[in-house]
Amino acid sequence: MLNEICDKAASGMLPGEPVQGVERRAMSDTITPFQEEAVVENYFAGKPSEELWQQLRSVFTEESTLMIVTGEAGVGKTMFCKKIARESELPASVFFFEVVGSFGDVIAKIADAFFGIALEAELTGDAQISGLCDALQQKGEPVLLVFDQAEELYLATLERIRRLYESLCKAGVPAYVLFIGRPQFLDSYKQLVICNFDEARERFFSLPQLSEAETGRYLQAAAAGCREVEMGFFSRPEVQQGLYQTTSGNYRTINAAVRKWLSQPQEPAAFIKALQYTDETCTALPRSYGAATLFWSL
Repeated sequence: MLNEICDKAASGMLPGEPVQGVERRAMSDTITPFQEEAVVENYFAGKPSEELWQQLRSVFTEESTLMIVTGEAGVGKTMFCKKIARESELPASVFFFEVVGSFGDVIAKIADAFFGIALEAELTGDAQISGLCDALQQKGEPVLLVFDQAEELYLATLERIRRLYESLCKAGVPAYVLFIGRPQFLDSYKQLVICNFDEARERFFSLPQLSEAETGRYLQAAAAGCREVEMGFFSRPEVQQGLYQTTSGNYRTINAAVRKWLSQPQEPAAFIKALQYTDETCTALPRSYGAATLFWSL
């Protein structure tokens, strides 16, 4: 398939070698929306995330709920969490945890963010939960706790988060907890069955990768922040198709490939051929290699 795409690209190359009008630039000098870091201003309203967003919004018409969203690395989970954290239309006070240490850190951050108070350090376990529940009950507002990278949670921390949720429900506080992480989080979550928790409302969702059509939409939307010649390059159907074929619609790998091109522009055929080489060889690399590493050879 990629050979056919290369042929199409070769028949309509942009003039010059390298591409005319696009000088080679160091990445430090390049302002691009195709960043490795999840910057919420670059959020793309793609079909997978928007459908998930609508599903989650509907949960707030229900009673207190535990929500679990899973997705592979690079599908935009952290970006999605950050969007929720900045959403002003949600009927709840939102607190976003990107990285969680101990359960004590969870309690302290919630208390400080929502109330500007610090719970006594000597309070632990059930006493911390009780104190926070009393404060939230007096506040009288629904609360949403968002935990990104949920697969990194220690089981003991996960158990206490679950206990906090149950205590909030018993106190009459509308509570929603969103865990979002890689699929292996489900293994940890299932272990909570050994705990003596009351039955709770649970909703499970997934965040898939972009389709080929959505990959094209993303490239065009993101490239709109670049210069005209760059916008034209990533608007080409053969370039979009080549990127989709080698990245399967994964934001992280798409962005890594685009950043490489921005630092060293190539003709469409050469760019797609380099993608093909990467696609054929990256399967032999260890899983620990990041997407940016996979594209070092472009």
